[in-house]
Amino acid sequence: MGTSLGGWVAAEMAVRSTARLASLTLIGAVGITADGEPIHDIFRMPDDENLRRFYADPGRAVRRLADLAKVDMNLVAKNRATVTRLAYRPRFHNPALAKWLHRIDVPTLLVWGAEDGLVPPKFGEAYRALIPGSRLVVLPEAGHAPFDEQKDAFLAAFIEFVDEI
Repeated sequence: MGTSLGGWVAAEMAVRSTARLASLTLIGAVGITADGEPIHDIFRMPDDENLRRFYADPGRAVRRLADLAKVDMNLVAKNRATVTRLAYRPRFHNPALAKWLHRIDVPTLLVWGAEDGLVPPKFGEAYRALIPGSRLVVLPEAGHAPFDEQKDAFLAAFIEFVDEI
């Protein structure tokens, strides 16, 4: 299971070998383009816009923005530098990954928030089209972290998937 950048890592590992995998779950994963376009440049958007795109619930975005005032900005800078080094060129995708996703031969669940403004559901559709037999579940009233905003619906979808394996 991987979410966002971790979903990309999980997909990269799975195209190399699924020998040790029973299944794969990608949640709001980056790593590919949708309709030839990468995700929006998260480093060029103001924090408030990033948070509005992250959460379906505007109240969560407002609360999180207030929390940012208390965050150690040195840590934020280090985290941003690491993510930039790992994923920014090209912007949050590997141009070669899409052509290898057909190699994933384990049951694959793709979970997206319907209101994900950072990695919109069209990226889930793109993964679904490239991974044979994969299933895409788009959860309403959820943003980039559907496991947080819609815990019960997320768990129900995941348990149903695992029960069918």
